Amino acid sequence: MSDQRTLKESGLPELLGRMVEDAASKYNGGIPGLELVKGHPEFKSRIYGLFDVLSAERAAMLPLIERPPFLTARVGTLKAVADYRRVLGETDPICNISKYGNDIMGKRAFAASIPQMEEDVEFVYASNEELGYPNGATRLQSCEAGLRLGWKLCLASDGLEIRRHYLNQPLNEWMLIAMEPIADSDGDLEVFRIAHNDDGLWLSTYYGNPGSVWRAGYRWVFRRK
Repeated sequence: MSDQRTLKESGLPELLGRMVEDAASKYNGGIPGLELVKGHPEFKSRIYGLFDVLSAERAAMLPLIERPPFLTARVGTLKAVADYRRVLGETDPICNISKYGNDIMGKRAFAASIPQMEEDVEFVYASNEELGYPNGATRLQSCEAGLRLGWKLCLASDGLEIRRHYLNQPLNEWMLIAMEPIADSDGDLEVFRIAHNDDGLWLSTYYGNPGSVWRAGYRWVFRRK
């Protein structure tokens, strides 16, 4: 369940403030260095970026069962494939869609996955190694490992929901959606892939054939119950 407290009620800003104050008091650059930091035009945005990085790193250190969601999104607000195409093209930055991403979005199985009821969904991720497969795993093995943790498979449409909401995805990060694969126009089974490359944010696909073995570091996104 999401923490419904406000930041002020949590006391975290004051605690972090004391931590920053302690770190600043021991900073080797002294007052001249801190004066330069204070006047930096990107001070706030850089601090927020540091918070994002440290938060993600700390979350990855926790046992999987305690791992907080990396994203909570309201799904079910879009009712048709055309709505998703339009919204992904209107995000800032714009979310790119690959050829096969577009392909499986046009399939009946994708349209059937679009929820008609609105709800807030928490999304978590884990690598094959974290799921118990240090030498890699098939998609089915990875999905079953997530289900044993009490997580749920994503809907195909969740891939697009994650893409349109996860706009601050770190550069060079990519994740696979733990979902029932959809056959593309060539007959190959595909799952959605969420990535941030040098050329921007992407919604693409990856082969989801049953015999494919995915490396230990490949990460899968699940719904958390």
